[in-house]
Amino acid sequence: MKKTILTFLVFAISIGAFAQTQVTGTVVDSELDSPLPGATVVVQGSSSGVSTDFDGSFAINSVSSGVLLVSYIGYQTLEVPF
Repeated sequence: MKKTILTFLVFAISIGAFAQTQVTGTVVDSELDSPLPGATVVVQGSSSGVSTDFDGSFAINSVSSGVLLVSYIGYQTLEVPF
């Protein structure tokens, strides 16, 4: 199993009245410096989740703070607070 650590960039943008936040970011392999298309990004404790696009980018709506679980086949799952 590959043990490369994922590099993960997260940007939080406030959306409005219901304390919702749009979290955007990019998932990349830090050793190869290449994006990981199809990585799964899920808000911990919810059913909100998305897959990254061809460039490793994603956008997901959530409450104003929490933890994102980032997973990809062959990599360790990464927990990223936002």
